[in-house]
This record gives sequence, structure tokens and C-alpha cells, in this order.
Amino acid sequence: MQRTAVLLTETGFKRLLESLDSDREIAGQKYERIQRKLISFFEWRGCAAAEELADRTIDRVSRRLIEGEEIRAKDPSVYFYAVARNIAHEWWNTQKQPARFLGPLAVAPNQLDDAEERFHCLDQCLEQLAPEAKYLILEYYEARGQQKIDNRRRLAVELRITPSALRLRAQRIREQLERCVLERLKHLGS
Repeated sequence: MQRTAVLLTETGFKRLLESLDSDREIAGQKYERIQRKLISFFEWRGCAAAEELADRTIDRVSRRLIEGEEIRAKDPSVYFYAVARNIAHEWWNTQKQPARFLGPLAVAPNQLDDAEERFHCLDQCLEQLAPEAKYLILEYYEARGQQKIDNRRRLAVELRITPSALRLRAQRIREQLERCVLERLKHLGS
């Protein structure tokens, strides 16, 4: 994949922040959180250039905002994820590599080799989760290192459960997602 320059201009960045929140500081915090989530989004899908693809997503959203489009979703990250899905599909179409998301799903025997089908199955399975479960699993796997630890502590406090109860819930949701994706892939393969 060739490196592409991020084209986020000062005008684009300003318009992006304005669309996130009228308070510039809060908008900046939302921007950073969306950027981290986008990196995780691409890492989950096995994209080796996760940071670059997150930047490309932000750039594309900012260009659309400059062109007059508005983010109508209550949660702006929903709009970013929609754009990120398209960018992930574009990236995989240029790579011709098997997907490496959610660990064993990528190497499950007798499954489809098409990464795009796996992404589609994962997206469908995520959408089938209860909103609370979807929120928990996406938050649980966000970030890396110390930030991931801090996020998980915050999430446990927010949900008023112990860290071990949080780990157990996340494990159950992950297992549910894995079963769902494998079942969908099995149906597609038959």
C-alpha cells in the first residue's frame, strides 16, 4: 500500500471540531477519543496501517464537512465508523491478505478466505448485540498499554462492577461474537 499524505487542513480541522462540540476543549477530547477508537477499529480488522487508515478516515470526514455534509448522528463516532468501514474495505481490496481480527476467527479451518466477508459478518454480529453489550465490548478492547488498563478501570466503575466481573462479561460477549461470526461464515461457505 502506498503511503498517502493526510490532507487535513486547518479549515477542515476547525470544521471537524465544530461538528463534534461547540466547546473547543470538549471537541478536542472527542476528536482524540474518536481517533483512538478508529485505530482500534482498524487493528481489530487486521489492517497493518491502522494509524494511517484512522488519519485517512478523519481526513475524508473533514473533507465531506467542508463540502457541506453534516454529521446528523447523535453520536458522531457512528459517522466515522461508517466511513472507516469503507476505508477498511478499500484497504483490504488492495492487500489480498487474509484478515487477522479477533484472533482465532482469522485462522479457523474450512472458512471463507475473503476478508471482506469476515468484516461483514463481524459488523452484522456486532449490530445484533444488545446496545449495552456492544458498548462494553468496543470499550473493553479500545486502546493499548496503560490507557487500555485505565479504560477498563473506568468502564468497571461506570458499570459498577468489579474488574474481574468486567473481564468475565467481556469474555462472554467475545465468545458470543466468535460463535456468531463462525456460524455466519459457515452458512456463507455452504
